[in-house]
Amino acid sequence: MIIYLLTLLTGLGIGVIASVVGVGGGFLAVPYLMMVCSLEPMEAVGTSLVMVTGTGYSSTIAYLRGDRPKIPLGLSLGIMAVPGVYLGYALLARTAEETFKLAFGVTLMAVAIYLGTGTKGRLATGEWGGRERGRWYYFSPMGFFGGLISAFFGVGGGVIYTPYLILAPRLRPRVAAGTSLLAIAVSGTFAIFIYGYTDHISPYLAVSLLAGTVAGSQIGVRLSTKLKGKHIVLALSAIVFITGLRMLLMVL
Repeated sequence: MIIYLLTLLTGLGIGVIASVVGVGGGFLAVPYLMMVCSLEPMEAVGTSLVMVTGTGYSSTIAYLRGDRPKIPLGLSLGIMAVPGVYLGYALLARTAEETFKLAFGVTLMAVAIYLGTGTKGRLATGEWGGRERGRWYYFSPMGFFGGLISAFFGVGGGVIYTPYLILAPRLRPRVAAGTSLLAIAVSGTFAIFIYGYTDHISPYLAVSLLAGTVAGSQIGVRLSTKLKGKHIVLALSAIVFITGLRMLLMVL
């Protein structure tokens, strides 16, 4: 019972952070499920994806009340992620636990560095965003890669979608966050089906996490209106880097 209460409170905190920066929260949930709840990588990822998808739907609805996400773009990224989701699941099924931890840590730290220093610091300082450029990005392979990362690491794909949406179509950070969360919801639905069908989801932990993140995401969306775009980006960079470092330390 205590572990479920702790998981509920953890989900609340993850929901606040995830909705502010436009990610699913799996980059925090998977390490928690492995280190605190002692789940194996496949089960941790599957359980995390339930939470991630719920956060995506809940936060997207909240964002629709304010800075509206680009719905066609979010749907396009989510649909293009589906083949990547299947490939990510297949790869994880063949990956050893220590290899998973190492790959997870390195990937998160690389994304964090890219976020904080992207394109001569313009992403970190908030100079990107504003007027959109073209329509080619509706068919970007980033949807596929986001789905691959999502199903392999259980992170939703927001660590790929959000910086991409700021840098390529030049969406403002809050609009990029909302659009990213919509893509996460779409691709995550398919991922849950795969992991659930193969019995790689811990139902009680998934429900506890989901309940916390749904509540936390509503708080986070309101909080995001009080933060500047550059602060959102830098917060995401710091959180992802620290989490990646923690995963590496589990292996080394």
